[in-house]
Formats: sequence, structure tokens, C-alpha cells
Amino acid sequence: MRPRTLQLSLILISTVIAPAAVLAQSERELCAKATGDAALAACDKAIAANPKDADSFANRGFTWSLKGDQDRAIADFNEALKINPTHARALSNRGVAWNRKGDPEKAISDSTEAIRINKRYAKAYN
Repeated sequence: MRPRTLQLSLILISTVIAPAAVLAQSERELCAKATGDAALAACDKAIAANPKDADSFANRGFTWSLKGDQDRAIADFNEALKINPTHARALSNRGVAWNRKGDPEKAISDSTEAIRINKRYAKAYN
């Protein structure tokens, strides 16, 4: 490939791939920082861009739990934990969702496991 052709190819690749990566990153950040429906929409996009993003599943689960949909929250925490079994925040927040559903045994089990994984994760002690 001639140097000029190579340079144009690299420019073309960077203009196509880079914006998608930036968009995925900004959706992931919004998923972590936004609340309510805006957070859910951002998390949906972040998960669509990277279905192995445990943090986005955990963040979406947290939002579902705050909105009162514990079943969806638990499903998202389960997905986060399939991807990363040592995700202490997902475990702790799933424990909160179990408690809100009226299952204190599962809540205690998840909180205990979150503490075992990360003794410094203070929210798991609540």
C-alpha cells in the first residue's frame, strides 16, 4: 500500500471507529451517573455496545431497584454476577433488592458474600 493510501485508510478508520467508542464510553458514564429513565436508556445503550459490561448491568439493576422493580433489578444483578462473580456492589445491591422483596435470608447471604469479597465495601454492612 502506498503511504498516501495508507494514511487515508487510517483516517477513514479513525473517523468510523473512534466516534462509536466515544459514544459507548459516554453512554457507560451516563449509565453510572444518571438517574431514572435517563439512566435506564443509557445503560441499555451501554449494554448493547458491550454485553460483557458488568458495571452497566449493575448500574441498571440499581436503577430498577430504586424504581421499585426488584425482579428486573435482581435479573440485572444476576447478569452482572455472571460476567464478574466478584462484583461486590452487584452482590450488595442484589441483597437490598431481595430485602425489598421480603426475602431477608437471601439479602443476608448476598451481603455476607459481598463483605467476604471486599471487606472495605461499607454499603454491604447496612
